[in-house]
Amino acid sequence: MSIESLVLATAGGGAHAAAENLLAPLRNYDQANNGRLMPTLRAYLDHDAQPSRVCQSLYIHRNTLSKRLALMSRLLNVRLDTLDGLTTCMLAVRITDDEP
Repeated sequence: MSIESLVLATAGGGAHAAAENLLAPLRNYDQANNGRLMPTLRAYLDHDAQPSRVCQSLYIHRNTLSKRLALMSRLLNVRLDTLDGLTTCMLAVRITDDEP
């Protein structure tokens, strides 16, 4: 069993609410600015935070990715260059994606 599966199996309403609250600034930014922050975050997580793979999958320049990551980090108040920050975001994305 993966840690992701374990957390999803035990995540209750409080976890869903916390995950939604964490990601709300990105979703709000995307809605207001026709942004691409949530897809960028998902790609960043899916490609193990490896910039070249993320840029290739999104067809963006590395500078564009760097700017988006800096903006996401500010909006979320989470450092995306740490294991703790990446894990927090990964769990929040997975919990909100798997809501009934």
